[in-house]
Amino acid sequence: LVDQLVDAAVSIGSNIAEGFGRFHYREYINFLYYIRGSLDETVRRLRHFWLLKDFTEEEFNGIVTRLRDLHVKINNSISATRRQLKN
Repeated sequence: LVDQLVDAAVSIGSNIAEGFGRFHYREYINFLYYIRGSLDETVRRLRHFWLLKDFTEEEFNGIVTRLRDLHVKINNSISATRRQLKN
């Protein structure tokens, strides 16, 4: 489980970096979707650890809140980039 959690979390940052370097809006949007999927996977993996009592509910909620905030920002970036495609 630890390796899967680390892989999911690392892929968030990796996809942010790779997506940011893309020239075309459509490619960038694809990476935003990858980031969103990695965020969801990370939350799912964290939930496994919380259920196994590896950390407290308060710790879990704090981390998940920050990841959900990033999720909203990714959704906003997708919307903004789609508007750029239309212009």
